[in-house]
Amino acid sequence: MSTAVIEAGEDDAGRAHRELATLEVIGSLAGESADLGEILSLALDKVSEILEVEIAYVSLIDREAGALRPYTSGRASEDISRQVSESELGREFAERVARAGQLVVEDVSVDPQLARRLAEESRVRSYAGFPLKSRSRVLGVISVASGEPHRFTSADLAFLSALAGQLGGAVENSLVHEQLDSSQSRLRERVKEIRALYDVTREALIASDIDAFLSFVTHRLPASMQHQEADAVIWCLVGDKGHLAWSDNVDRKTAEKLRVVPGEGYVGERIARREPVVEYGLQAANQFGAESGVSSLIAVPIAVDDTVMGSVAVFYPNDEWRFLEEEKQLLYGISEQIAQFIARDAIGRESRQRTQEISTLFEVSKALASVVELEDLLPVIEDTLVETLRPAEAGALLLFDEGTGMLTVESAFGYDINPLRRISLQVGESISGKVFESGRPRVWATPEEAARGMANMTEHNRAFFRQASGGLDYPNSAIGVPLEYREGKIGVVTLETLRSENGLSVSDLPFLQALAELIVINVDKIWLLKQTEQTKAVEEANRLKSELIAALAHDMRTPLASIKGYASALLLNDVQWGDEARAEHLRIIDEEANELQTMIQDLLESSIIDAGLLQIEKEPILIPRLVEQIIGEMTRRTAKHQFVTSFGADFPIVSADPRRIMQVLRNLLDNAIKYSPDGGLVVVRGQVTDKEVIISVADEGIGLSPEHLNRLFEKFFRLKSPLGQQVRGSGLGLPVSRTIVENHGGRIWAESELGKGTTIYFSLPRDGEPSSAEED
Repeated sequence: MSTAVIEAGEDDAGRAHRELATLEVIGSLAGESADLGEILSLALDKVSEILEVEIAYVSLIDREAGALRPYTSGRASEDISRQVSESELGREFAERVARAGQLVVEDVSVDPQLARRLAEESRVRSYAGFPLKSRSRVLGVISVASGEPHRFTSADLAFLSALAGQLGGAVENSLVHEQLDSSQSRLRERVKEIRALYDVTREALIASDIDAFLSFVTHRLPASMQHQEADAVIWCLVGDKGHLAWSDNVDRKTAEKLRVVPGEGYVGERIARREPVVEYGLQAANQFGAESGVSSLIAVPIAVDDTVMGSVAVFYPNDEWRFLEEEKQLLYGISEQIAQFIARDAIGRESRQRTQEISTLFEVSKALASVVELEDLLPVIEDTLVETLRPAEAGALLLFDEGTGMLTVESAFGYDINPLRRISLQVGESISGKVFESGRPRVWATPEEAARGMANMTEHNRAFFRQASGGLDYPNSAIGVPLEYREGKIGVVTLETLRSENGLSVSDLPFLQALAELIVINVDKIWLLKQTEQTKAVEEANRLKSELIAALAHDMRTPLASIKGYASALLLNDVQWGDEARAEHLRIIDEEANELQTMIQDLLESSIIDAGLLQIEKEPILIPRLVEQIIGEMTRRTAKHQFVTSFGADFPIVSADPRRIMQVLRNLLDNAIKYSPDGGLVVVRGQVTDKEVIISVADEGIGLSPEHLNRLFEKFFRLKSPLGQQVRGSGLGLPVSRTIVENHGGRIWAESELGKGTTIYFSLPRDGEPSSAEED
C-alpha cells in the first residue's frame, strides 16, 4: 500500500497542497484495491483535519438490509460514533444528501424543526454532506458535522465534493473486489459440495450395507466443510436397529454423546419436526456442549417419505467459526442420498426376501407332494422353512377335533414330538387356541408378549410343553396362522423362536399365510388319500367277504354233505353196519362237525372284534400246559404230523386269558397242519426274555413267498394249496389271533421260506407289562 507524508501548513497554498495530496493518496489506494476500511479511515481523518470539524463519517448504502452502514473517523467521540452507528434509509442527513445531491447547513438554528430534532438526538449545529457516486449510482454519503455553527467555504465544499468523487470510485472498486472474492469463495465451496455429493452418490450405488455407507460419508464429510477440523456424526434407525457412524477425529464414546436422535432433547425435537438446526455457543449454553467439547452445531434430518429416521450433524470446536449456507445445502444433499440408500436397500431386501420366499414355497410344494402322513408335513420342510425365516427354530401343526372340541398336535419340528402330542388345547387356550378362536393371524414378537399369550395354558398342558421345549415355559416369540378349509377353520400352524434373540415379526405373516395355504392343500390331499384307502379297503373287504361267503358256502357244503351222507347211511334200516364201520362213520361225522364249528367260531369272533366287544379276562396261566392240551386235540385230527414241544423248566407263569390263548394256539397249529399237507414235524417252542415270553409254531409245509407273508394277517386271506386249490377255512383265524395277542399287549409275526415251511411267533408281556415292541 502506498504511503504519503502530508505536511500541514496554515496558508491557502499549504492547505491546497494537503488537499491535493489527500486526493492523490486516496486515488492511489483505490487503484491498488486496498482495504475499504483503510481507505475510508484515512480519508475521514484528513477531512476532519483539513476542514477542522469534530465529526466525519461515511454512510454506505446496504440495499439488502435497507439501511446505511456508517464508517466514522478515528477522531470522533464514542457518543458521536454511537449516534451515527445505524441509520435507516429515509432518516437523518445522509438520506437527504443521497436524494438531493448535497446538503450544507451552517447553523441548524435557522430551521426550528430541524434544530429541535437535532438538539434531541445529536446536538449537531452544522453539517455538510456529498454523495459518493460511481457511474451515476449513489453508493453512500460522506458527511462532516460540528457541535458549533460552522461556515463552510467554497474551498471546503470543493474539496469535500472532490473527495466524495474519489471515494465513490474507491467504494465501487472495493465492492467489485469483494463480490469477486465472495464469488470465488462460493465457487470453491460449491465445487467442494458437488465433489462431496458426487463421491457420496457413487458410494451409495456400490456400498454393501448401510453401516459401510454411513462410515464412508462421515469419513468424507469433514474435508467438504469450510473448516476441516469439523466432527461429523450420523445416526439413523432402520427397521428396529440403530446405526451410528462418526468421522476419524471422533471416537465411539464421543459419537454416542454427539448423536442427534429425532425426538430426544431440544435438537432432536426440532429434527423430528424436519427443521434444520444451526446453533452456536454450545459450551456456554448447555452441558451437552461442555461435555462434548464442541461449540457450534449444524444438523439436518434424514427423512424417508414422511418418516424422520435420523440426522446428519457436523460440529465445530470454535465458536467463532460460522456455517455457510452452502454447507447446510451440502448436508441436505447428503441426507437425501442416505434416505435414498435406505429406501433402495429396503426395496432390495424386500425383493430378495420375496424371491427367497417364492423359491421356498416352490421347494416346499415339491417336498409336500410326497407326504402321505400328517405327522410328516412340517419335518419334511423344516430345513427349507428355517432357511427362509431364519429366526424360526420350531413349529407345530394343530388340527381341531370336532368330536372332542380340542386342538391337538399332528406334526411339529424343533420339539420333542412325544410330549407335544399329549397336549390338548381348548379353543382360546394359549397361543394356538387364540389364533383358532379369532380366525386371524397373530404375532407375539417378544418374550413378554409370548408369555401373555400362553398365560391361560393349563398346568397339565404346560408340563408337556416344558418337556417338548427342553424346559421352557414359553417361546421368545411366536407367530400363528389359522388353517381354513372350505370356509371353515380346521386348525392352526405356528412358528416359534425358542432361544434366539431375533424374534419373528409382522413382516413374516405373508409368507406364513402362503405356507398355511399349501399345508391346507396337503392336509386335504392326505385326508382324501385316507378316505380313498378306506374306501378301497371297504371295497376289498366286501369283495373278500363275498368270496368268503361263496367259499364258506362251498366249504360248508363239503362237511355237511359228509355229515348228511354218513348220518343217513347209519340210519338205513336195511343195512347192517358192523361196529368198526359204524365207528368210522361216526368219526368222520365228528371231524366234519368240528370243521364246521371252527368256521362258525371264526366268523363269530371276527364279528365280535369288529363290533369292539372283544373282552380279555386275564388270570395266571401255564402256557406249556395249554400247548399240551391243544396238541392232544390235533393228534386226533392228523396221523401225518408229529408234534414236538420245547419249553424250559423255568418257563414263567404269565397273566392272560386262557380261553383266548388256547384259541390262538389252536389257530396256529391248525394253520401248520393245513399248510403242510404232506405231514412232517410241527414244533412248538417257548422263549423267555426280560419283559416277555415268545411262543412259536413251526411247520415243514409249503412255505410262503414274501408277498404272501405280508398279507398273512389280513382278513379273509387264504393261500392256495400246491395243487392250486384254496385251503379250506374262513381266512379269519390269524387276524383274530393277532387281535387277541395285541389286546394282551403282545405282538405277532411270521417267518417263512417257500418250500421249506413257516414259523409264526407271538409274544405276551411278563407280569402284565407291555412288550418291548409296544414300548418302542
